[in-house]
Amino acid sequence: SVAAVMVLALYVNAPEQAVRYAQPQALWLMLMGLLAWQFRLWLATSRGLMHDDPLVYALRDRSSWALIGLMGLGFGTAVVGW
Repeated sequence: SVAAVMVLALYVNAPEQAVRYAQPQALWLMLMGLLAWQFRLWLATSRGLMHDDPLVYALRDRSSWALIGLMGLGFGTAVVGW
């Protein structure tokens, strides 16, 4: 999962993305949210708190909702350029 975030970071860092997005720097906010979400899921799993599918756990977890909202805000800011 960290490798997937690294590939996404390489995409965000590519010079071609400056043309596609109004504020491409805001995509880094999305990446930070995604990393925080992954680490949170890993901690929950190692502590024995995740007894179900990770998607079911994330849908029931308020912190996951907040991080998903943060990622959406970062993407929306990059596209619209608020």
